[in-house]
Amino acid sequence: MKNDINIIKLTNGVISSLVIEYAHIDFTPQTKYKIHKQSPYDPTIIIKKGKYFEDLIECVIFTDIEKYNIFVTFISNFDNLYVNFLHNDKKIQREVEIVSFPKAENELREFPGEIKISFKSIYKELSAIDFDNIFGYGNNYGNHYGY
Repeated sequence: MKNDINIIKLTNGVISSLVIEYAHIDFTPQTKYKIHKQSPYDPTIIIKKGKYFEDLIECVIFTDIEKYNIFVTFISNFDNLYVNFLHNDKKIQREVEIVSFPKAENELREFPGEIKISFKSIYKELSAIDFDNIFGYGNNYGNHYGY
C-alpha cells in the first residue's frame, strides 16, 4: 500500500518530524507470549503466559540521494522514535526501534532510487500518541521536515 509515513523523533527533549511521501508500507502485527509451551501432563494443552504484541513495519521509500541523506541524518540520532501512517484506512501510531538500517548503494555502487528500512514495535497494550497536539496548528514546538 502506497501512502505517507510520518517519522517522529524525540532527542534531548526536542521533538522533530519527517514526513515521507510515497512510501510502500507492509504492516505485520503479531501476538506473542513470553511463555509458550506444552503441558508436561497433556501435550494437547498449550500454556501461554505473558502476552505481548510485536509489530513489524517494513518500508520501501522511493527517493533520490539528497533526500536519502536527509533521511539517514534524521534517523541516526534519537532517544525515542515513533511512526505514524495509515493502514486499511486506520491511523497506526507506534513507538518503534530500527531493525534494519537502509543502504544507499547496490552491488554496482549506484543509488537504486529506493531504500528499505524495517521498524519493530513491542508493547503490552496500546496507548494513543496524540501527534495532533504536538504538531497541530498554532504549535511552535519541534522542527518539522518533509519531502
